[in-house]
Amino acid sequence: MGSWRARLAGSAVIIAVAGVVLRDLFLEELMYAISDKVVTFGSGQEPFMFATRAMPSVLECGTEIEISSSTMDQIVANALSGPSTLDQVLSEPPTLDQVLSQRACGGVKIVVFDAAQLPFVTQNITDAWWAADPEVLTSDSGAESANRGEACPETFVRRHGGACSAYPFASTTEGGREARAREVPPREGRCEAATLRAQTAAAGIRDGESYIVVITHPDQIASDPYQGIDIAYDQSCG
Repeated sequence: MGSWRARLAGSAVIIAVAGVVLRDLFLEELMYAISDKVVTFGSGQEPFMFATRAMPSVLECGTEIEISSSTMDQIVANALSGPSTLDQVLSEPPTLDQVLSQRACGGVKIVVFDAAQLPFVTQNITDAWWAADPEVLTSDSGAESANRGEACPETFVRRHGGACSAYPFASTTEGGREARAREVPPREGRCEAATLRAQTAAAGIRDGESYIVVITHPDQIASDPYQGIDIAYDQSCG
């Protein structure tokens, strides 16, 4: 049957087989087949993590993807019977350098959080992804104060004197009452705010524009709740 070739052209993923063009089928089947809510790229280089549903945007930072027709058939079968893996189909996924150099993939801009500096903040973000909270955020600075009051009210319990971290962020349309809030070290609370300001500025994100979060050093994401100790490998910020 020849080979399936997925190339990223504009905002559309195009798959051609023997001259037949099928838009978006590859990613629809791939995302449906993958059971995990988060994806990590970068084996053998600096890894980075993002929400599975953000994959169409992240892949548009990459190069051409080629898979065999038999592998594509297997993906379709796996989508009906069980999980598949990215290693089966992505011979050349985008690198962190590609993502950072472009700062926008598929029309969606990129904000980077470093788990080595923010292990508990990134834990909260990934837990939200697992719970299917929004992976694409819309900047809305005017809503920040009200959203923060709803996500982190005065009644928020700070068992260890920490700060309240919320995802989706208060400065987004998606933030507010339904945000996932968690206690983090005071340093992380300050660093989260500073990182978000710096990253949105670096990506040129304006109110009303969409972005996704990419996490570097995902192996440094905290595995347990904050217990009053700042466990970050890198306790600087930025």
